[in-house]
Amino acid sequence: MAAEPRTVPLRSAAPAQTLRLLCLFHLNLAFSSLEEESHAEVIRRCYHPALELARDTGFPIALEATGWTLRRIAQLDPGWIELLRELLAEGSVEFVGSAHAQCAAPLLPAEVNAWNLRLGREIYRELLGVAPRIALVCEQVYSPGLVPLYLQAGYEALIVDWDNAWRSHPRWPAEHRLHPQRALGGGSAIPIVWSKSIAFQKFQRFAHGELSLESYLDYVRKVAAAPAAPGCALMLYANDVEIFDHRPGRFLAEPPLREGEWQRMAAGLSALREQQIGVPALPSEALDLLDCPGAGRELELEAPDQPIPVKKQDKYNVSRWAVSGRDDIGINTRCWRLYERLHREGCADPERWRQLCELWASDFRTHITQARWDAYLARLAAVEREWRSSPPRVLEHVAETESVSHDGDALELRAGALTLRLNLRRGMAIAALTDTGVCQRPLLGTLEHGYFPTIELGADFYSGHLVQESPLAHKITDLERVRPAVGRDAQGRLCAWARIATELGPIEKAVRLDPAGVELEWVLRWPELPLGSLRLGHITLLPEAFQARTLWYATHNGGFELERHRVAGPAFDHGAAVSALVSCRQGLGLTEGVVLLGDALHTIRVEVDRACARPLGLIGWIPGRERWFLRLCFALTESDETRRGGIARDPAQPQRLRLRLCIEHTPRAAPAPPPAARSPSA
Repeated sequence: MAAEPRTVPLRSAAPAQTLRLLCLFHLNLAFSSLEEESHAEVIRRCYHPALELARDTGFPIALEATGWTLRRIAQLDPGWIELLRELLAEGSVEFVGSAHAQCAAPLLPAEVNAWNLRLGREIYRELLGVAPRIALVCEQVYSPGLVPLYLQAGYEALIVDWDNAWRSHPRWPAEHRLHPQRALGGGSAIPIVWSKSIAFQKFQRFAHGELSLESYLDYVRKVAAAPAAPGCALMLYANDVEIFDHRPGRFLAEPPLREGEWQRMAAGLSALREQQIGVPALPSEALDLLDCPGAGRELELEAPDQPIPVKKQDKYNVSRWAVSGRDDIGINTRCWRLYERLHREGCADPERWRQLCELWASDFRTHITQARWDAYLARLAAVEREWRSSPPRVLEHVAETESVSHDGDALELRAGALTLRLNLRRGMAIAALTDTGVCQRPLLGTLEHGYFPTIELGADFYSGHLVQESPLAHKITDLERVRPAVGRDAQGRLCAWARIATELGPIEKAVRLDPAGVELEWVLRWPELPLGSLRLGHITLLPEAFQARTLWYATHNGGFELERHRVAGPAFDHGAAVSALVSCRQGLGLTEGVVLLGDALHTIRVEVDRACARPLGLIGWIPGRERWFLRLCFALTESDETRRGGIARDPAQPQRLRLRLCIEHTPRAAPAPPPAARSPSA
């Protein structure tokens, strides 16, 4: 029987006006570039020194690990677990929670996230006998929809990144960074302790010998001298531990290994304590500061330009776990099909949910080694066979030809109150979609060249098309002249179908219309998805039909609640390139398969068939008095340092994307989410 959970005893309180110094180490044996045979070495070189650091320096530290990592440590070195339990009992170490597997939660369905948190806490109780008060958000990938899930799981507070939240909220006082605050999300609020990307990168540079001890102490002194109010805390470090006296081999630019990095850290922490630059403390002690002046404010950490804040610089963003890597789009789609089966069956078997959480782990989606990638694909295929998961059937093409309205290069389809006008000169791009039951004007379609008065926007902006871009190569699009076959599909829907030749291979494109909406589908008969970005399903709003002052978009990013963002203020583009290497800077998780765009009167609802593909949503916004620009598209691939060239595709299972569009009246209240999935009891 598991031991009764206990909380870490608090140490003697520091004076309220003294800066508290916090230090947290993130343990992860699933680290993308770590081979399984190196786990014992990592425990010896990295995990044991972390415990010795707290015992030998008198500087309390926090450790955070997934349940999977703790289980693996217990298998290889049970003595480490026993030593950790002793230090927890002494109060020199605090354990900070995570989940069973490290996942980029804003990309996973809420039900999976709820199970992941629950399974992690069960392992903490079993192996350590503790119920952690605080959780470090996995991969530091935050969305407001996660707040209720952490509260339901039993967490009292979160550790999230300050630097990226602040850059979208420049009006926040800079002093907020040193005070615990509260994050709003899903109708709830949860206390937060800030980590700081700049601070932990300074700590890494000091440990790696790139920054002298005195320079590092000067940095902390400057931070310590800044607070004008009592109740401040600085998180010195909140990141990987496997990079000290060890190199995981993620990339060539890793600092050269110099023995003695743990000794350098010990010297630095001891110097901070001895010189009384601040008072060493545990993360839970920072929660005692919530009532101090400047603390405890309720903040929205997200913003329209940054709906999913992530740690570090822009190159490190949510796209790396969604549509990059060796084949993120492929494995994320396959994981979603497995989830759909468990959800449909009402599965309550923790073992199956454990397997799914592990298959969705973020480390398989970045710098994974070839050996681990091959093992992962074999495991994923085995689970698919066991659970009898398979891709959805390909929809049939046109059943018969019938007469439809043509006007030169335009094809017009009608069904009920819907009128869809397609541009045959541009690959059946949507010229206009109108639903007279909602609005007499078309709400989405094409903004033609010359619509905007500035040369920067001197182009045609289509809807319902595809664009693929590779470095130093011309774009590949489906914007070619077509002569579609038109008729009724097997479900009786009006359908236009065309085959478009490209340098990469043919594209089969179908547009289907019924009185309730429009369906768009692409089947890419390509041998591979080339390096670069692949974006399709663009939805361009027509400004004359909307009120600029009430524009908004909404979707789900890992939670049960719909996350709504008002679109106003400066321009932003989630799909803007960060550099020649990194093609994207933000995105939407779309974890319940729906994204909404609209104003106070009208809403465009876009539903993604996630069994075909699990894309990343991208929003672009350029303000203007009347002729503003607001557009949504869906990314199937992006590029960053985790990509490994082209992504092969089996001709029998080509890459697909299927979307459904409909137009609705905007309800007076905030849009209601679809029926919530079941959440396991904590």
